[in-house]
Amino acid sequence: MAEISIADVTKVEIHPAIGIARVGDSDEYFIGPEVPGAVPEPPGNTLETKFKDAQGRVKRQAARFRCFGYDDHGKYVELTGKAEVTIKWEVTLANKKAAAPVFPDGEERRNKGQQEKDLIIAPGSRGIVGTKTTTPPAPVAFDNGRVKFTIGTVAKVIDKIYLGELRTDENGCLLVLGGRGLSQRHPGAKLEETFNNANWCDDVSDGPVRAEATIKVGGAERKFTAEPAWVLAAPPKFAPEAESPTSLWDQIMHAFGVKAPARPSYVHDVFPILQSPRTMKGVSQASAGHHGWRHPVTDEPTRRRVFKRIGDPTKNGTGGTDSLMPQLTELTKEYPSLTPRQYEIMKKWHAGTFDNDWKAEWGYDRPPFASFPITPDGLDRAALHACVGAAFFPGIEGGRFLIEKKDGKPKNWKTPYPRLRFASHVKPGDVTARMAIPWQADFYACGPVWWPAPRPNEVVPRNKTNYVAWDRNVSVDEGMINKWSQLGYVLRDADGRWVEVARSLPSPTARELTRVVHEVGAAVSGPEPLWPDVGRLAADLAGAAVLSFGQATTEKERPHTWPLWLTELDGELTVEIRCADLDRLEVRLAPPMGPALAPGDFGLVTSRADGRLELRVELPFHVQAGRYARAGLWRVDVSADREVVYQFAATADSLITFPAVTTAGQDGSISARVDFTGAPISDGTAVVQPLSPELELEEVALRSEGATGAAADRVAGQVAIQKAEHLRIQVTGTSPMGHPFVRERLLRTDELP
Repeated sequence: MAEISIADVTKVEIHPAIGIARVGDSDEYFIGPEVPGAVPEPPGNTLETKFKDAQGRVKRQAARFRCFGYDDHGKYVELTGKAEVTIKWEVTLANKKAAAPVFPDGEERRNKGQQEKDLIIAPGSRGIVGTKTTTPPAPVAFDNGRVKFTIGTVAKVIDKIYLGELRTDENGCLLVLGGRGLSQRHPGAKLEETFNNANWCDDVSDGPVRAEATIKVGGAERKFTAEPAWVLAAPPKFAPEAESPTSLWDQIMHAFGVKAPARPSYVHDVFPILQSPRTMKGVSQASAGHHGWRHPVTDEPTRRRVFKRIGDPTKNGTGGTDSLMPQLTELTKEYPSLTPRQYEIMKKWHAGTFDNDWKAEWGYDRPPFASFPITPDGLDRAALHACVGAAFFPGIEGGRFLIEKKDGKPKNWKTPYPRLRFASHVKPGDVTARMAIPWQADFYACGPVWWPAPRPNEVVPRNKTNYVAWDRNVSVDEGMINKWSQLGYVLRDADGRWVEVARSLPSPTARELTRVVHEVGAAVSGPEPLWPDVGRLAADLAGAAVLSFGQATTEKERPHTWPLWLTELDGELTVEIRCADLDRLEVRLAPPMGPALAPGDFGLVTSRADGRLELRVELPFHVQAGRYARAGLWRVDVSADREVVYQFAATADSLITFPAVTTAGQDGSISARVDFTGAPISDGTAVVQPLSPELELEEVALRSEGATGAAADRVAGQVAIQKAEHLRIQVTGTSPMGHPFVRERLLRTDELP
């Protein structure tokens, strides 16, 4: 379409209609996608520095807004970048999460009983002027946000909350940057669940974008006020080149009732649907070895074979089988599927009713979208195409708010719907209000097949060949709050391979894995119901995968915490506590995510008799709808109102086992040999402790005797102590998916050959 003269402009519009910014802890930033199908291209000489800065901090994604002038016939010209145009931009941001209805039922408000005005982060509006210039104005920050939380009689004010800033570029376009990914809380608050944590706040936000354009023509000035656009400041997308099977654009078009084209374009309609599963192999091991077609897919046998595997949304989608696509978790309807509009596009493609507009010079991978022209409609679609459209439980960038209906029509939009403008009742902070608070809690909880593009599941680290868990070493949901920016990005290297890069999160050391904050006696002893000695304990634990054991005395107002490191190879978890005064103990089992479990809670099999408490939980454990806990740091918290002696032992049904034997040397020394070459683990180390009342618990590192395969080394160590009655062998290592673990064995030394 040929540009019109700025003298013919009769109205002004802002595009994209909804811009997407993403939080990051770096001062550096890049521009989000501006052409449908294009991927962000931040400046950076290496893969490691594309989306992170030189210090390893996550770059923010800026949402760039432009102004377009239209004549009475719908023809347009871009106004940003014109020397004759000055634009006064104004943005209002807010975060209403702490005052929003709880997710998913919404029967009551989060932080019920506290003043709503104290819970909303509303720094107000900011303005900036955009012109064509070589020296854009200084950034304008939203840095005076405030929230007040109250627990009991203790109030905590968190002020100077930074939600982002405004900038303009050399063409006068508006750049909106989001927050730093910082989540904060009242000192007394805990992270107890996935969606609705009380007395917490984060720094995502949303709000309207306004513009007043002044056009100078022939010495006269004409002013136009544009209809507001909107900006969402969302969490990062750690696989920016991967695409979700159903995007936010697809979901909104379905909500608007927009029909599929009579003859879909392969490039613009079919390619995005077929490309999504091809990118999933970078973020999901389940996709490895599948979806190997090359573009354009035009031959009839391949079209028939692929279409046969797509679940029909009018016939129960995938039907819960593994043979149909897309394989995503879905809770807003019974089974996942493409939207009806997407399915209709694929149905036409299957029938051969589509335009093959693929150019031979593009090769077989993807079109050069970045070289395509920027258009108003393209800006709208590009921003939303790079966002998650399923499942909205609750979502990442936006959720059910975007597709809610009233009387069968979209509730929160102006008509005609494809204009993508919110209705007048939508206020700053409304779109993101019911997203998880803080966002990191649900980001950790959403494991397999939820959001594999923004939040990868399994990845292949650069220079490696095997998949590992993307969130390895994060361990618990609160760990995600502190460690999210140390996680890796998934990008394609020069050879087209999907690799994880720029990960700076270190593996925990053996000392960190085994650290217990309270004093533990390894040599257990005592009258019934306690284990009388280590020998009886060793006999009871024989053959089990022991996670931890010991004897301790409670301290008033100081709970004991026993760390239990579990992996994808572990099944049922069993915890046994013995205590002569068991009723005085308060015991809680805390999964890596969600609330701690008390004896008798649903899903926690509990038995109590004769001073013995046993807790059993099947893994993976169903924390809440669609969220399961397995690998990571589990904790057992034990407390009492006075000093109480108790004993503790935790075991698991596990594939991580290792034989261990002891032998006596002629000099009276004791040799412990541990062999875990047959265990399915990627690495491991071990230490040995002599357990004897007369001896200090000296740790002796085991030495390697050489690798016998990819799994691990055979290790052995010498303990030159004659009086040790038992040896405690403690092995720390990493599972195939990269999760740390601790396993223990108790060996008798008084029956040595």
